[in-house]
Amino acid sequence: LKALKKNPNQRHQSVEELKKELLEAATRSRIYIEGMEKATYESDPFSVNITTKQLVPEEPKEEEKKQEASKEMQKLVLDAVSLAEKQELERKKLKGYLFVLYGLLAAGLIFGTFLLLWQGPPQDRGPVWQKLVWQWQLAQGDDALEHKDFKGAEEHYLEAANLAKGFGDEEDRLIKTLFALGKVYKETGKTRELNETKSRIYEADSKRLESEFIECSKNGTFIPPLRTSLDVENLDAGTAKKYSERFTQLAKQYLAKNQIENAHRALEKALAIEEYQKSENASAVLECAHQIAGSCQLEQHKKHLKTLVERAERLR
Repeated sequence: LKALKKNPNQRHQSVEELKKELLEAATRSRIYIEGMEKATYESDPFSVNITTKQLVPEEPKEEEKKQEASKEMQKLVLDAVSLAEKQELERKKLKGYLFVLYGLLAAGLIFGTFLLLWQGPPQDRGPVWQKLVWQWQLAQGDDALEHKDFKGAEEHYLEAANLAKGFGDEEDRLIKTLFALGKVYKETGKTRELNETKSRIYEADSKRLESEFIECSKNGTFIPPLRTSLDVENLDAGTAKKYSERFTQLAKQYLAKNQIENAHRALEKALAIEEYQKSENASAVLECAHQIAGSCQLEQHKKHLKTLVERAERLR
């Protein structure tokens, strides 16, 4: 079209310019021109010998297109099936993991519930959860007492004391709590409350000693060591003398039956009480200790009885 412009100035100014523009147009078209890569112009593209096949690239056959499309579709289907199988396998694995996790959680929940509700051994009856709460209340009271928060300490100790009443630990926790509560009353100058607390300690200790005596009185059974919180400051003389005499008499009864080991353990309890607070029964304890030691025939047991006699001698 440029070559047909009316204005000569708008036409190609030379044959070389026309050739160059024709080659560029042919390059941008789909016409195949042999020797296009050559730098100089040749008249081959316009030769009468050029066929249509040379000018236009051969289109792929329709059947080949269908086969290629079918292959692509088959590949996509196989990939989709493989992906679905992998997803199903992962889903089953995840489901198995979830079942295991749920099983562990259920077992943990059951075990935790059982543990919290477990009443404990016979010598320390009481739900575990209640013992944990008691421990927490006591710790909170100790912390408040350390920071001079006497009101807060008293509240926590009273809660702990109420919880400790139901435990079958021979009043161990109750006495420990009452001792701590007594410190609060002593610090705050509450004399009446302090005396009431001491009375409760006396009562708890008496129950414990009575339990010990009953256990010792069971003929032929193992007698455990004396467990008591009694000390010089809080044990009244009457209680000390009463149970010192009872355990000494029990030891003599076992000695009369030639049950040396039981006699030893019974007298050891009387000796423990005398060591806390000496009473008028100290001489009877010493006499009984010598009698038990003189009646023993076992060398191994004599060593323990020697220690018992030495302790009794120190009561003089």
